Amino acid sequence: MIDAPIRSAHILVVEDSHVQALELRSVLESNGYRVSHADSAERAMDMLNRDVPDLIVADYQLPSMDGRELTRQLRLNERTRAVPIVLMTADARMGERAGLESGADVYVPKSRDPQPLLLRISALLRGRRQLRSEPGAQFRRGELLIVDSSATKRLQLQSLLQKEGYLVNAVATPEESMTFMADSIADCVVVNLLDVNFDGVKACVALAELRDSRAASDGPRRPFLVVGVGEGRSTNEDLLKAAFAAGVDDVISSASDTELLRLRLRALVRRQLMIDEAQRLEDERLNARQALEQFRILVEGVTDYALYMLDPNGMVSTWNSGAERIKGYRADEIIGKHVSHFYTDGDRSKGEADRALRIAREEGRYET
Repeated sequence: MIDAPIRSAHILVVEDSHVQALELRSVLESNGYRVSHADSAERAMDMLNRDVPDLIVADYQLPSMDGRELTRQLRLNERTRAVPIVLMTADARMGERAGLESGADVYVPKSRDPQPLLLRISALLRGRRQLRSEPGAQFRRGELLIVDSSATKRLQLQSLLQKEGYLVNAVATPEESMTFMADSIADCVVVNLLDVNFDGVKACVALAELRDSRAASDGPRRPFLVVGVGEGRSTNEDLLKAAFAAGVDDVISSASDTELLRLRLRALVRRQLMIDEAQRLEDERLNARQALEQFRILVEGVTDYALYMLDPNGMVSTWNSGAERIKGYRADEIIGKHVSHFYTDGDRSKGEADRALRIAREEGRYET
């Protein structure tokens, strides 16, 4: 039997098969869950910016970006890294280890019997708090720009990297890349160092200068990675030295080794996203400290009203001059005391102090 609070949970189903998605929705809704559906990993990412579900059930073998890579992407972002993820597959060759190594919480083979899945979901949701969708923690997919004069190579790289869940743009010349980066945003620019129609090293120099100027400024555009791509043995030591001297963040020796290219770019973009996330959190903390300081200055200047703040446990944490005049306590006498200190024994026994604290927690304020 599934507990009532768990039964009201919201589950996002990521399944490209329309028939299987309908069947899964029917099973989950008949057990009291609220269900939304995305037919691809990319669609799921877009939906996560509007609403964070309590749990995600994803097919392992999705078109383009598969369930394993979707899981990796979700674990990179503060908004989604704590959401339980269940990976499902009908292919017995897909091992549980591969699914769990990607960051999924549970790996469940598809079966006509829904009970194993329902039991797993119930266990994952047990005692879980509902997540809040905060605009400041938007889920963001990595964005790449490819610079290569060969239309064939651009299409090949775009196809490969889009399967990783990235948003991928491509241009044919360094000039186009500079124009693109001046007007748009990318986490990583991938440049063909051995392009027959332009000097790849010089292109990296220009992009690195733009990257460094952004990093040194306080503007809204975030810095980005510059990655040079060679071609096997042609990527000799002199070219490596020239590329790093140009300011690239990394050199990938061969574009034809697609597995190496995919893994190296994944690691680089993951690092960039984590740096951006850390910076966003630091900016939020700084803004919160500044707002609190401004509030403190404002409150301390008020003398006609007793204004004070409580911590989550009901202890007085700030005390203005109006509170000192009206309540009769100095700040050093009252800060750290419980709010019930302001109530008589009779009012405390009636639960008045507890009621006031409950209202303050629910509404963010309480007036007497």
